[in-house]
Amino acid sequence: MPSTSRWPLALAGLLALAIVVSISHRQSTSNAQPLVQPNIERSKKLELVGTPSCSASVCHGGSDLGQPRSEATTWRALDPHARAYDTLLSAQSKAIAKHLWGDTIQAHDASLCLKCHVHPEYEHARPNFRRGDGVGCESCHGAAHDWLTPHYRAANQKKLGMADTKSLPGRASICVTCHVGTPDANVDHDLIAAGHPPLRFEFATYFANLPPHWDVEKDRKANKPKNIVVDFEFQTWGVGQDISAAAAAELRAYRADPKNGKPWPEFAELDCFSCHHDLHAKSRRQDEAYLQGRRPGQLFMNQWYDVMTWLTYPGIQEVTRAQRPTLDPVKDRAEIASLARKHAARYRETAKIRQMDAHHIARLKDVAENVSKTDVELAHADVSAQFYLALLASGRIYRNDELTARLRQGATFPPGYNSPHKK
Repeated sequence: MPSTSRWPLALAGLLALAIVVSISHRQSTSNAQPLVQPNIERSKKLELVGTPSCSASVCHGGSDLGQPRSEATTWRALDPHARAYDTLLSAQSKAIAKHLWGDTIQAHDASLCLKCHVHPEYEHARPNFRRGDGVGCESCHGAAHDWLTPHYRAANQKKLGMADTKSLPGRASICVTCHVGTPDANVDHDLIAAGHPPLRFEFATYFANLPPHWDVEKDRKANKPKNIVVDFEFQTWGVGQDISAAAAAELRAYRADPKNGKPWPEFAELDCFSCHHDLHAKSRRQDEAYLQGRRPGQLFMNQWYDVMTWLTYPGIQEVTRAQRPTLDPVKDRAEIASLARKHAARYRETAKIRQMDAHHIARLKDVAENVSKTDVELAHADVSAQFYLALLASGRIYRNDELTARLRQGATFPPGYNSPHKK
């Protein structure tokens, strides 16, 4: 009789346990994250979470360099961006900081330096964010505060703040933020005079030299030109020219606009060798072909981000080439700003639909053959270097080895000199 009285209690206990398990299962099921989260909103507070948040071994910190799920490891081991902050601790950076600020600010503490050697929004970071990680994941992929957890399954990463690294225009737009500059962070002549190298960015070359931590074949397939004449390299070059020229024009417009109250002329906008060159009684700098309508000794704008636009923007090139000799960097400040804004808007729009084709190859070939007959365009190192890089990018579909060698020679700095040959 006592033993049989336990059965109702046991059954009641099992029933209660079943109810608890059932409720728990329903709660866990209802709290499970769906595969796609269409209603996630980006928070107003921007926070950088740091590279360690991406580099767990089960995420992107695997041990197989160059393979999927080892992206952070590959970046850390091979990518120079990972050592961008370390550069600020070098003797050269210390000397630059001393020239600029005396002993009051060190390079590794200077906001101007950290905006590009760490992150443009480095001050908006969690306490455990490490500046020493340099230009890390979020510098290119966007602040991960909102997308870190759901990014591998959510369909709205862009809405959560993840940057567009998949398309060539999106990728180049990220690069130019530091490699060309913005009003908040740029290399002006004061910084150059203190010892910082001038910024001369060419997207296709930088990208080709970057150790990949992505699927190269998948990337090439996704960004392959629609025609069979042009390859990935030349397509990358064309898009890079668009985005770089737009960023440079936007920065030029900001610097030149009198409303912004910036020093002008900003010597970083000028051709370096219009001032820095040897003095000779008889110089090619006095030749009409070299001056192109300028008076001897007149300052002129640098051509790094302008010179190749005439391959794809004949209208802009006509305006630029026609007005460059007559526009005085000192007197025509407002006009230079206005022209730069117009150019930047056109470059940005064209970059969205950029499709290099046989027409662009024909123009490059035609101009190259004309340049081969004269040294007029080779008078400027920036022209030689940009044209040289264009020929390299088109090498699989158009080659001119003789001109390529001469262009390389014209842009090469001889040992012991801070300027190219014959400048």
